[in-house]
Amino acid sequence: MSHIVALTGAGISVASGLPTFGDAMWKGQPVRRLLTKSFFLRHPEEFYEYYWAGLRPWRLAKPNAAHRALAEAGAYIITQNIDGLHQAAGSRQVLELHGNLQELVCEHCGAFYPADDWQAVPGIPICPSDQHILKPNVVLFEETPHGFEEALELLAKADWLLVVGTSLQVAPACYLPQFARRWRIPVDIINEAAEINVPRWLKERGLLSN
Repeated sequence: MSHIVALTGAGISVASGLPTFGDAMWKGQPVRRLLTKSFFLRHPEEFYEYYWAGLRPWRLAKPNAAHRALAEAGAYIITQNIDGLHQAAGSRQVLELHGNLQELVCEHCGAFYPADDWQAVPGIPICPSDQHILKPNVVLFEETPHGFEEALELLAKADWLLVVGTSLQVAPACYLPQFARRWRIPVDIINEAAEINVPRWLKERGLLSN
């Protein structure tokens, strides 16, 4: 069977009801500004207001046909998304370049905590061990994404790179197709109607049973 690596972005989750950031606003402020590391450090109360009310509800979304098809095909996933929908669909190998919504992390001591444990706690989440502010385990703008070397290791074993739902404007994920072409790995890009076109692409290559 072909070894497929899928690089996914926000566009794959649109059919699950999740928005792309683009020009999105929250209470009169651009979401892109709220999701910067500097805003988190300067205005943690406002940041967490958006995190709890604006981002955490994403965990209620369900995988769509594109997520499910990639899981059924056994594709290795490199995702820029934080929504956890690949795992919910059954994908076993998922590399989250931008973290996830499920955890909070203390950047001082390195401890991780389930985000669900803190949602009902008033105020800013504080690490019980050292009293530092906890941060969602999400890569914010102005931070460096996780796991690019691991992504390259996955890609090096691929027979095909399928890019889904990303404009390839965010580094370092945007460089993966360049590496693939340099290594003579075919690259296909699907940026429209992923819930229809991803299953179709996989079926055409005999990677789905029906």
